[in-house]
Amino acid sequence: MYYLWFVICDKNLAGVAVTGTTVWKNPGGYLPGMMMPYLNFYALMSIAYLVLGVVWFMQYARFWRDILQLQNCITAVIALSMLEMATWYFDYVNFNASGFRPYGTTIWAATLGALRKAVSRVLVLIVAMGYGVVRPTLGGLSGKVMALGAGYFCAVELLDVMQNVGAIDDLNSSERLFLVLPVAVLDAIFILWIFSSLSKTLSLLQTKRSGSKLELYRKFTNGMALAVLVSVAWIGYEMYVRLSDPYNERWEADWITGASGTCCSTRCSVPSASSGRPPSTPPDTLIRRMLQRMMMTWRLHRLLWLQPKRRQAQHRKRGRSILMCSR
Repeated sequence: MYYLWFVICDKNLAGVAVTGTTVWKNPGGYLPGMMMPYLNFYALMSIAYLVLGVVWFMQYARFWRDILQLQNCITAVIALSMLEMATWYFDYVNFNASGFRPYGTTIWAATLGALRKAVSRVLVLIVAMGYGVVRPTLGGLSGKVMALGAGYFCAVELLDVMQNVGAIDDLNSSERLFLVLPVAVLDAIFILWIFSSLSKTLSLLQTKRSGSKLELYRKFTNGMALAVLVSVAWIGYEMYVRLSDPYNERWEADWITGASGTCCSTRCSVPSASSGRPPSTPPDTLIRRMLQRMMMTWRLHRLLWLQPKRRQAQHRKRGRSILMCSR
């Protein structure tokens, strides 16, 4: 953020209005100093999501016959994340090169980010409910889950658009609190619902004595608990920094606040992706499938080749016996 001060010492010029346009440019480009680190951050995040997407899509293509609806949702989240990071990166590259930030690109990037955050939280919630593991459908809860996700999308979309549209963030403290409060409340609802669902799912898995699934959900629960604890600790640290620095004298580290939200969403998405990844086919299943294909091939061979040969041989024998009788 830039500040321009006009100091007039002549009393005769009191009340003079000054109009004009100022153009500011740093040695690295038109990006303000507090926004310059976002350029490298979104470049690294684009590369990281590209690597994650390549690994995931390779597994998706390898086991496409066994893909569930849950894996399709994870694929959509990873694709949205890749597109969002690339859009933010090119938005900052264009701003840094031209000094102008198009509203359309920024709104599109903010919309992709809000959609990714909403879908990823809904995905974590349905994984916690045991969808595809202990229950085939969500039943009557699907409407409530979708309504909570839609409300979260609207709240985050409004906050991100107000913060990012334009060259700088012009929100004051009261406006920011008004926009952040609904997002915080909906996040708290998501967290409570996720952990209550995880508790029920773990109880069901213990009752069914599903050892491998139970171990997987325990790791998933530990990962989610660690992510929530880190997020709460970071929020406390951020509040301390904001209260202790009312004039924003530590503006060089201001970008970390926005970057931490993106990293937190990534930490929440990775456990759900790891728990819902396409499973590797065990060797005994591969052998069984190979034997089944060999048996099917042998049956087709008998049906199409051996049986007509036997029928022809039988007709020849009948013809010979009839000829012998006539003689």
